[in-house]
Amino acid sequence: MTETRLKIFADKNPQSRPSIESMITKMRSANWTNLEELREIYPHADEAMVKSGRKVTILNVGGNNWRAVVAFHYNRQIVFILRIMTHAEYSKGKWKQVL
Repeated sequence: MTETRLKIFADKNPQSRPSIESMITKMRSANWTNLEELREIYPHADEAMVKSGRKVTILNVGGNNWRAVVAFHYNRQIVFILRIMTHAEYSKGKWKQVL
């Protein structure tokens, strides 16, 4: 899992740190094989198509205060954190055009 983006975000948004640390712990111990299993932990997880034509997964983090855009490779148990942003940044939708 790529944690660097999460740690940088937590440094810039200290109030997010407990939620980010919880997310990291969950991701490290997870063995999800599909979106339905992921939703057992992140019930509002959803997929979106981005400009590249690939599907990404959107996670609500910290009581819906932040959004993580993630690429799950379930078959290899690899998670790539593509973006983490505030709810307001997410709502603008610009992230879809750069991924």
